[in-house]
Parts: sequence; C-alpha cells; structure tokens
Amino acid sequence: MTEEKTLEEFLHDLLEKEKERHEQFLKEHPGVKAEDVPAELLTASGSGLDPHISSESAEVQIPTVAKNSGLSEEEVKKIVEENTEKKTLGVFGEERVNWILQRQWENRRLL
Repeated sequence: MTEEKTLEEFLHDLLEKEKERHEQFLKEHPGVKAEDVPAELLTASGSGLDPHISSESAEVQIPTVAKNSGLSEEEVKKIVEENTEKKTLGVFGEERVNWILQRQWENRRLL
C-alpha cells in the first residue's frame, strides 16, 4: 500500500528537485550566474514532446556546448541562429530554438 503525500510534502519535494537541478546546471555551466538560468531548463515539459527551447535557454548553453563539442562558440551561435524560429507574423509568441539541433552538435562531435 502506498502512502499518499500531502500537498505540502509534494511541493517541498518538487522544490528540492528543482534546487538539485539548478545546482547541477551551475556545476555543468560554470560561467552562468545562478539568476541567469532560465526556469525551463530546470523543469520538465508537461508532455515531454516539445522540441523547442527559448532563445535565452539556448544562448546560456553556448559556451558549454562549444567546449564539449569541439566547436567554437561562433560556430555554435551560428547553429543556434540557423535553428531559431522567429515570432509568428513578427508579433505572436516567442522566439524559439529547436532543441533537436543538440543532435547536430553531438553528430559533429562524433565525426
């Protein structure tokens, strides 16, 4: 028989997981200030199927991706720019980057 958590326990656990993810992100991205980490990098998508991240989330990861992929920061910035979708009709929504481009970085690193 499983014990059900109270709302308070659930929220406490959720906040603890977010703190852990935040600390891990800062370890993996030492040049990023704690306050500059976009929240979407610490939380999970509801469906887990959204292939997009914000431009801010992509940009904050550029130095680490460059370091780990063997690409220069300029090359990674170019990949991000090439995979950035602008606002719909220039006004609706937010700029977004297709996260699948991460696969491109991994593939280039393996070549």
